[in-house]
Amino acid sequence: MEPLPNDVELFAETKCVVGEGPLWIADEECFYWIDLRQGNIYRKKDNTNASDFEVFKLNVGYIGGIVRCQSKKFLLFCEYGFVYEWVAGDVPTKIAKLSVANDSRFNDVFPSVDGGVFCTVAPTKTKKGQLWYFSVNREFSVIENALNGMPNGMGISPDGKTFYLTVSDERIIYKYSYENSKITNRSVFVKIPDTEGLPDGMAVDAHGNVWSAQWNGYRLVKYSPKGDKISEIKFPIAKVSSLAFGGRSLDKIIITSANTPWSDDDFKNYQSGKTFIMQSNQIGLNRPLAKF
Repeated sequence: MEPLPNDVELFAETKCVVGEGPLWIADEECFYWIDLRQGNIYRKKDNTNASDFEVFKLNVGYIGGIVRCQSKKFLLFCEYGFVYEWVAGDVPTKIAKLSVANDSRFNDVFPSVDGGVFCTVAPTKTKKGQLWYFSVNREFSVIENALNGMPNGMGISPDGKTFYLTVSDERIIYKYSYENSKITNRSVFVKIPDTEGLPDGMAVDAHGNVWSAQWNGYRLVKYSPKGDKISEIKFPIAKVSSLAFGGRSLDKIIITSANTPWSDDDFKNYQSGKTFIMQSNQIGLNRPLAKF
């Protein structure tokens, strides 16, 4: 078996086809994450054995992303543009549908400071990805409707003034001015070179550094608030898919991976599809809670 980096440990012995969307839930002291393709949600307490995790099989098709609500419910953003409300252990309840995603699916989500949710839509028949906003009134409004490829990870700077959006196929992480939950003035934050992977999920730490998982890039990359590469952590796994800060002090990083198309050899030899954790010398940011 290929070794992991020295500071990275196995967190969960999952068999994720596409592990994504990790979240730290402080009141439960648990990490949650999804398998996008299998439509499963995983839950695991911090500091437990790698086999001690739960799997919720929800039968709602692909799940692109999840957010936590102030009510302690979750919102699930799924295929065909459906949004569900869910409490762990219960059956999800459908609460909304974005009709333009009828032939597509949601891909990633990020809660806004005003309680709504930014949600990306995988390319539709037009082959254009989109960014939408889902308000606390359960209404959708479009922000970007012609992105060239898969829109992906998002984040907000510690001062709340900059919003980040990843577009994987463009190999770009964009930044926007962010004020009163409105985003304007798009510009390129960083362009990932062709010699690396595609930017996928991301997280922002308390110093404003942007951490980006690279699909088919075998690595996590940390960028400064100015967009300069600070460091990278290389994995034996090609499809490093997403990450999130967590733990009581927000000084741990959970890292998801993918194994698609599924390969038993990649699972056995490289641990592709498993979920990992590392101690960080940076502190993460608490995500806002959706007001639903």
